[in-house]
Amino acid sequence: MAAFISSTWQGTSTRIPETRVKLPEWMAENVVRKVLTLATPFTRTEANAFMRGDLNEMSCSTIVELKALITGYVCQSGVGR
Repeated sequence: MAAFISSTWQGTSTRIPETRVKLPEWMAENVVRKVLTLATPFTRTEANAFMRGDLNEMSCSTIVELKALITGYVCQSGVGR
């Protein structure tokens, strides 16, 4: 999940930069799945291909969109606090 949220793996959790949020792996996965429903069709398709292993890396536009969606979702919902 770190590829989606530009995060740092901390052993038992994933820390999201620019926030004080640390998410356990299962919660990070849930957050990614939720924000993918909000993403543009191109980003959703590319992210799903990346998760399946069909792509080695995602485009810059996909990374930027996912980072913004995840950061916004985490800040708004209070998840991981």
